[in-house]
Amino acid sequence: MNSLLRAHRGETGIVESTYLHLGGIPGGDDLQKELDGLPYFSPQTLLGVSFIATFMYLQSKPDGASKLLPLGNLTDFEKGVLEKAKVELRKHISRGIEFAHRS
Repeated sequence: MNSLLRAHRGETGIVESTYLHLGGIPGGDDLQKELDGLPYFSPQTLLGVSFIATFMYLQSKPDGASKLLPLGNLTDFEKGVLEKAKVELRKHISRGIEFAHRS
């Protein structure tokens, strides 16, 4: 929460893990390709001034999430965990999208 408040006050250079929609944010398209098309993930994110407002509405905007950072070099163990996580995330994302469309 401290990081969100600092970003909202205009402080720059703040990086936090955030679960958000990857599309439309600098670095998001590359990250989505790296994640085999997952539309949502929790990458390291460079926060922008309006991130707190966009976070509350669960939408990502370039001025809120300024840039998504790449996953970087993963160990073989981390790659294996990520592969398993992508399978589960894909299921949860599908359920969440279905729920949102019904509401």
